[in-house]
Amino acid sequence: PLQGKSIFVVTEGGVGDQIRDACCFHELVAAASKVTVTVEPRFVSLYERSFPGARFLPMPRLLDRVAPYDRMLSRLIDDAAYADMQAHDYAVLSPELFYHFRTKGDEWGRQRAYLAPSPDLVARWRERVAPLGPGPRFGMSWRSQHLFNRVSFHTTLNEWGPIFATQNAKFFNLQYDESEDEISAAERQFGITIHRWPDLDLRNDLENIAALVANLDVVLAPNTAILEFAGALGVRAWYLNRVPV
Repeated sequence: PLQGKSIFVVTEGGVGDQIRDACCFHELVAAASKVTVTVEPRFVSLYERSFPGARFLPMPRLLDRVAPYDRMLSRLIDDAAYADMQAHDYAVLSPELFYHFRTKGDEWGRQRAYLAPSPDLVARWRERVAPLGPGPRFGMSWRSQHLFNRVSFHTTLNEWGPIFATQNAKFFNLQYDESEDEISAAERQFGITIHRWPDLDLRNDLENIAALVANLDVVLAPNTAILEFAGALGVRAWYLNRVPV
C-alpha cells in the first residue's frame, strides 16, 4: 500500500519501453503521496504535462542499452539520483509497475491515451497538414535503429506497394534515422509523395513529433518506439510484420 508513502521510479529500456511503462503512471500517482520518475531528458516537458502529479528527474542514458546480465543500478542512475532515491520510502524499476497495475488482461487499454501533446503545437501541425487535402493520413516507420534480432520483422519501402496504392492516402515520414535515399526511391517507384519537414527532428523533438502524430489517422510501424508513441497518444497504430508472430 502506497497511501501516505513516496516512491522513486527508475526507468530502463529503450525509448519505446519507457513510453510503454508510462501507461501506469496515472495509477501510481493516484496511489502514492509522492512520485519521482527518472526520464530521458527528451521526455520531461511532455511527461510533466501528461502526469502533473509526478516529479520527473532528467537522467541521460548512461548506456545505450542495459543487457539482462548487466542490469546494475549504477548503469541507470547517477549519484545525485541515487541520493534522491534514498529520500523516498520505496523504489521500483519501471517495468515492474506492470506486476502491480496490469495483473489482468482487462486492465490494459482502459485509457484511450495517456500522453498529452501541446495544444499549441497540435494546432500548428494541423495548419501544416491541412493544405495537403483530404484523405486518410498514414504515419510511416519501417524499421528500428537497433536491428540485432529484429531484422526478420522489419520491412523495406519497396514492399509497401499495396499500402501506397490506398486511394487518396497521404503519407508522412516518421522514420527517425537517415532515410532520405530510401524515401526518394520509393516516391519514384510508386509515384507517391511521402511528406517530411527538414525542421522536424524525428529523433529528439518529442513534443513536435507528438503534435504531428496527433494529426494522423493511423501509424504503420514494426515494433519500434513510434508504434508505442502512437498508442500512448490515442492514435490508431497497426503493428507491421514480415513474418507470422
